[in-house]
Amino acid sequence: MIESVFFLLLVLSLGLIVYSVGRRDSAFLILGSVLLLGCGLMLLDSGPVSGLEEDNGFFVNYLGDNNYSVDFNTSYRNAGNDSSVNVLGTLFLYGGMSGVILGLGLLVKHRGQGGVAG
Repeated sequence: MIESVFFLLLVLSLGLIVYSVGRRDSAFLILGSVLLLGCGLMLLDSGPVSGLEEDNGFFVNYLGDNNYSVDFNTSYRNAGNDSSVNVLGTLFLYGGMSGVILGLGLLVKHRGQGGVAG
């Protein structure tokens, strides 16, 4: 996972949620919640080459006849092998789903009261 994209989505989603609470706008709440839901799904991917990349250093392998090969050892922390990433991804997932449900409920409530022009 590209960490800069993840952090950008996380900051954008939290910013939209805070903005929507301040402005009492359910459309921005839904948009921020969907982005937060996406952050949770990115963290919950447990594929073998997905997750937060860790550089474990490099190994020098002797091949013979004074030939050396350097291998970079890289591993990934993801929801399958790290419980903290799993808990954080689940928190973002359920937080995003709750925000979408709350935003849709607020849209229906305002629509029924005649608060939305249409």
